Amino acid sequence: MDPCYDLQASQPVRIPDERWTGTPKEMHERADKIMRAFGPVRHPQLGTIRFSRDGRDKTLSEKRTPHEFQSVRALPELVRRAQVVSTTADRKGRQDIRAWHRLELGLQIGDALYQAEITIKEFKDGSAVAHKFYLHRIKNTKASSPYIADPALPSRGPAGQ
Repeated sequence: MDPCYDLQASQPVRIPDERWTGTPKEMHERADKIMRAFGPVRHPQLGTIRFSRDGRDKTLSEKRTPHEFQSVRALPELVRRAQVVSTTADRKGRQDIRAWHRLELGLQIGDALYQAEITIKEFKDGSAVAHKFYLHRIKNTKASSPYIADPALPSRGPAGQ
């Protein structure tokens, strides 16, 4: 076994299912409050990752389901443990952006399994290089969640059919 291999890095981050309810606006406000409390997180390859208002706004603008909103609770641990799966240059060629890093790691909310995908922006901050959280998404890895529909499953008719 490779002595550098981190078994914890391959294990999904697990959080309890709090069964969030309410309107998307109410869940957005709840998730926003949680994210505002995040401090910087150290990633083993990228260094210090800062959470910003821009990243918070971008992430929360795409959330629709209770598990998507609730998943923000796991963000510091996801950022700390996720593996860098790709690094690309800025498509728009902006001089202040050095690279975009995509990180992935499993996420388990209650019994539901997801793949968390996180985007980190590497940029020049004066003469230093900095990393900022940009975006977070989750994808259903199997039809284990009542909160995210699986398009591969047939729709069911009325009870008893």
